[in-house]
Amino acid sequence: MKSRFLPILLIHATAAGLWLSGSASSSAGLFKRGQKEKTLEFTRDIRPILETRCLSCHHGGKAMRDLNLETLKKANTSWRGGPVIVPGHPHRSMLVQFLELDVTGESRSAHAINFADRETLNTWIREGADWPETTPPLQPVSPAPLPR
Repeated sequence: MKSRFLPILLIHATAAGLWLSGSASSSAGLFKRGQKEKTLEFTRDIRPILETRCLSCHHGGKAMRDLNLETLKKANTSWRGGPVIVPGHPHRSMLVQFLELDVTGESRSAHAINFADRETLNTWIREGADWPETTPPLQPVSPAPLPR
């Protein structure tokens, strides 16, 4: 009787071991329930958007509407209407609310930001808005000219 259950037990133990070793060795590591793998990196994906689309008006001592986006700390302490970036909660982030389109399809910001960049910012905030503390303050950058 014992010999009949031994192969089944070994199969289950092997499957459990493979499952555990696969999840422990994945590049993203272990996640909490409901947590998703991060797809965006600040330096690669977010910094260029902020530097080319936002910082021409929102940096330095005279930042438009008192919104300074040079650092995460400045962004979240400079705005009076609420937290600008709430990691994990794009719907509670003033940045996302400000950039949402109205019913006519026009951006409420002075300089429209395209849909792809808005979605990238939404995803970044949803994924936790990682902004490394070691990142030097951002500076405005002119966007690259379009090829003719």
